[in-house]
Amino acid sequence: MENRPLLPELISKDDDAYSVVEDLNEALNVAFKQKKIRNIALTGPYGSGKSSILETLITTLPEERKPLHISLATLRVDDAAEELDKSSHSSKERDEESDKSSRSSKEREEESDKSSRSSKEREEESDKSSRSSKEKEDAEEALNRKIEYSILQQLIYHEEVNIVPNSRFRRILHISSEKLKQYSFGVIGFILAFFIAFEPSWARIESLYSWLNWGQWNVIPDILAVLYMLAVVGLVVRKLIPNYANSKLYKLNLKEASIELNEDTSIFNRHLDEILYFFQATKYDIVIIEDLDRFCTSKIFLKLRELNFLLNESEVIDRHIVFLYAVKDDIFKDEERTKFFDYISIVIPVINPSNSKAKLKKALAERGFTEGFPDNDLSNIAFFIQDMRILKNIANEFAQYYKLLSKKNAHLDKIKLLAMIVYKNYHPQDFALLHRCQGKVYQCLSKKADFIKLALKEVEKKKAELAELKRRKEENAHLQEIDLRTLLLEKLRRQFPDNLTHISLGGERRTLSEIAADSKLFEELMGQTNVNYKQHDYYYDSSTDINTDVLKKEINYDTRLEAIRTTPQQLIDKEQSLARQEMEIRSYTFQDLFLNFDLQECEEYTKIELSPIMDLFLRLGYLNEEYYDYISYFYEGMITLNDYDLLLSIKRKIVQPPATRIEKIENFYKELQPYMFKHKAILNNDLVDYIATNDPERFGQIMKVIEKNDVPLEFLAQYYLLGKEHKKVFEHFINWGKKKSWDIIVKHQNETERAQLQEAWLRFSGDIVTVPQDWLNKNFSFIESHYLKIGLERSLVFCSQSKFEEISSSIGDLIDCIIEYCAYTINAHNLRVIVMYLTKESVEVEKINYSWCLKTNNSDFIQYVNDNLEECLKLFSDECKKENEKAILSLLNSKEISPEFKEQYLKGQENKLPDYNGIAEESLKLATQLFLIEPTWENIVWYFKNRNGLTSELSSYILHYEEKLSELTATSQEGMQDLFESIAICSNIPTTALFKFLKAFSANHLDGIDMSDLDHERLRLLLENGKFPFTDENTKVLKETDIFGTYLIAHHAEMLKNISPDFFEESSVSCEVLTSRKFSLSQKEEILKVIPPSHLYSSEAIANAAIEIIINQTTQKIDKDVLVEIVKMSTLKGMRLRLVTKMVQSTSDKEVIAELLNLLGGIYSEIAARETRPKVEVNAENKTLLEILKAKGFISSYPEIEGCSSWRIYYPKT
Repeated sequence: MENRPLLPELISKDDDAYSVVEDLNEALNVAFKQKKIRNIALTGPYGSGKSSILETLITTLPEERKPLHISLATLRVDDAAEELDKSSHSSKERDEESDKSSRSSKEREEESDKSSRSSKEREEESDKSSRSSKEKEDAEEALNRKIEYSILQQLIYHEEVNIVPNSRFRRILHISSEKLKQYSFGVIGFILAFFIAFEPSWARIESLYSWLNWGQWNVIPDILAVLYMLAVVGLVVRKLIPNYANSKLYKLNLKEASIELNEDTSIFNRHLDEILYFFQATKYDIVIIEDLDRFCTSKIFLKLRELNFLLNESEVIDRHIVFLYAVKDDIFKDEERTKFFDYISIVIPVINPSNSKAKLKKALAERGFTEGFPDNDLSNIAFFIQDMRILKNIANEFAQYYKLLSKKNAHLDKIKLLAMIVYKNYHPQDFALLHRCQGKVYQCLSKKADFIKLALKEVEKKKAELAELKRRKEENAHLQEIDLRTLLLEKLRRQFPDNLTHISLGGERRTLSEIAADSKLFEELMGQTNVNYKQHDYYYDSSTDINTDVLKKEINYDTRLEAIRTTPQQLIDKEQSLARQEMEIRSYTFQDLFLNFDLQECEEYTKIELSPIMDLFLRLGYLNEEYYDYISYFYEGMITLNDYDLLLSIKRKIVQPPATRIEKIENFYKELQPYMFKHKAILNNDLVDYIATNDPERFGQIMKVIEKNDVPLEFLAQYYLLGKEHKKVFEHFINWGKKKSWDIIVKHQNETERAQLQEAWLRFSGDIVTVPQDWLNKNFSFIESHYLKIGLERSLVFCSQSKFEEISSSIGDLIDCIIEYCAYTINAHNLRVIVMYLTKESVEVEKINYSWCLKTNNSDFIQYVNDNLEECLKLFSDECKKENEKAILSLLNSKEISPEFKEQYLKGQENKLPDYNGIAEESLKLATQLFLIEPTWENIVWYFKNRNGLTSELSSYILHYEEKLSELTATSQEGMQDLFESIAICSNIPTTALFKFLKAFSANHLDGIDMSDLDHERLRLLLENGKFPFTDENTKVLKETDIFGTYLIAHHAEMLKNISPDFFEESSVSCEVLTSRKFSLSQKEEILKVIPPSHLYSSEAIANAAIEIIINQTTQKIDKDVLVEIVKMSTLKGMRLRLVTKMVQSTSDKEVIAELLNLLGGIYSEIAARETRPKVEVNAENKTLLEILKAKGFISSYPEIEGCSSWRIYYPKT
């Protein structure tokens, strides 16, 4: 594993970024050739590789090019920005003070004019703005001076003193030992030269002089000594003149007064001559400036551009100088950068979110790490890395940390360690605080308990929803899906006419009951907005619009359907799921919390203000409770901080949530002491799991903590859900005492936990004791709801041994077992459940009856019902009278129920037996009395024959079905004649009913039956309907009744053929026959012959009838006295006149004529008296009479009176 330096690397020619180097080279060549390009920008974001490009560029420049590299990375951005912060802060303070004074001023001047006040406000705002702007400019100017100063330092101090000896900037002069030797020898040489050249007497030593005296050659050393001294003096002067020639007077002190000549101007302006001198003294022609954009100020670029201009325009500098800037793209706004730079070359970032994963993977591979980095995790981590230097450092630090930490911790997660290193590089301060249990990440991790409480609110919300669902389930417990559909369809029916019969669906007509029974048809109808329907007695279909959504809302269909469809097992599952979820949430890691809940909605979380890196790494579990394993050394036997907190709680006997996770269970277990196994604080799920598997002795110690009078049922309930060794735990607990353990569980107050514990008890208890069996009989729903956890086989054992008071059919295996073993008490609910299960049809409890029981076709169930038949029948509603034929027949023949109860139950049944077949002899009368037989004439004839007559119950039966029987006809005439004769004379059968039955007896007649007790209406009814044929027997019988005349008229043809005076012994008969319109005049003449003459004037009616016959009579002669009596009795004036005219014609006796005229009365009596001359109305009848009277000589004439429709009567003279 090789660590790599963080310095910029040279770019190879194969690299895509090398084209930028070539572009810059070309731009520089043009710049030095044309001498126009002076400012070149290399732009790109941070980490894009600008430094590497510049380093590579320097290596590719021609030898004549002399680049000078200036970097401002050494100038701290924080320090540079302090000026801006201070100015901004002071500006805000002054603004606040100004606001306060302004507000107080406003309060004092409330009565001032509004316009004046607004003017002052504008002035104050203007003042604030100008002050803020000025302070900002001052701060920016101070920042620029620091930048200029840093640039100037790097220029001057870049070269040795001897290169720029005339610089006014003084530096510490380092003199090497060789130089010191040279200077020492030079000074010694100068002294020796002085002594040789001038030979001062005070320093003369004769012995030495004598030894060095060369005679005439002494002049040579003297000359050399003088030359040497002149050379030394020259060198000293050369050094001193430059150092003092450029001195500048900054301050002049005059006793107590001083004059400051230094101007507070730009560093570049103040030291421009220094800069010019530098470039004059050196050969640099390319100035590379980096990191200038870190300070976010653009004014410094203007000054550098100005400086570049001065350098290039200066006469003292004889070359072209180019400034090359490495800056980010957004340092200038809009088009400003194109105005400042003469040429811009761009850099495409070497690293970005799209390739950072590949770069990081490559960097790790170069350091020997090729495995253990899943792509998804690596992508999430590398997403934030956008700087190559940081990436290299991350790879270096990862290698170092892994090498140090993995020695003692073989389970180190590379991804988590890598995430920790990334976090360290981007947030070093927070990383340092993490070691001291401080910082944002630690704050977030330490608040996990608070976040768990917030997460539990969602569980509480679901618990409330579940409680509401259970409430709705109880409210709709009596309903099934088909019942709910039926209820909705009944609502829908109101939108149709009352005579609705069918609704068209899928091209077929369906009844509402068919739609209710078929869920697919129902859903199809619910999806319709317009439907076709059929009405009774209508040939064509009609259509109407429907809105099922409104109807569903009216009856809360959707919520009720959800409740109905939710089985008890599902409710229990949801309840246990929520309990399990609650326990799991309490044991969640931080990553679990993020996966299952949106902590961004939690104010406690957002208050921490985590950075995106921190937030994502915490969400994905890269930073979690195990962070200490990744920032410190691991030691054998070490436990985590969370484990330590739990261990401390156990020692202090403080009970913690049992679902608290133990991260290093083996190490944790080794820390436990015997005294800790005596308190409930030891009860932890992970610990119980581990001990139950690995240490039987200590498992017994833990169970002793549980098996006390105050059993920790809360722990057992949650352990049953979350624990792995619950079988061992509960078997041990139950063996502690079956009845005792059950009684303790039953008394537990928490309903949910109690249900969980009861489930566990039943699951692991072995044999059932008496108390749980009694409880089971009352709680089949518990077995049904928990059978999956209890186990089907064991649940079936419970079902076969119980006698459940209330069952349900949601679990087929259980209900089958219950039916087979008759493991239920007889009650309406249980019968309904079994019937609905076996028939797959819906039936309300009020409509359950014996027919439904038989319809199941289940021998076990039917036999159980028959064995308890009377008890079952008592349960059925008195209002439900819809037993089918099979049930009715079975109940009629049953000997298990008393006759009285049988009569009570079967009375009023809507369905009927088709006939008497199969009914026991002793039940025939009851069946008839209760109207249980289908009303047909065949059934009536059968019973009539069976009972040898029309019994009271049969007559009651006939009258009960009067309407139905009136519409029926017999298919056979066998026995119908006898039945008809009995019904016709039966006084219990009203005439109105008899009339309705006559249709059925169309082929039957009465002949010679005694009718003496029948009333006129009944006789007339029978006669009018042809039930009395003309026979001697009927003539004889009916002659004694008041309908004999009607009888003769009804059979007029037969009567005329057999006419006899015996028929007309009664004048009423004569009158009725003679006045009937059934006979012609000729027939009446025949009848008149056999009617006694006295009958002809016995009443007005017969007299009127007789007078018409006599007038038209041609042969028969009637006695005059009879005729006179007929005229007297008749009320027909015209007929009387014609009869009298006829009688006058037959006589010549004037007295007789006068008597006859007197019969007519009125004007005719005046004529008979012959005393006056009466006027007679002109008409045919009068003319006939007057002509006969004139012929007889009774009158002489009857001239018509002029102007009057009358005749005047004249008599002959006497």
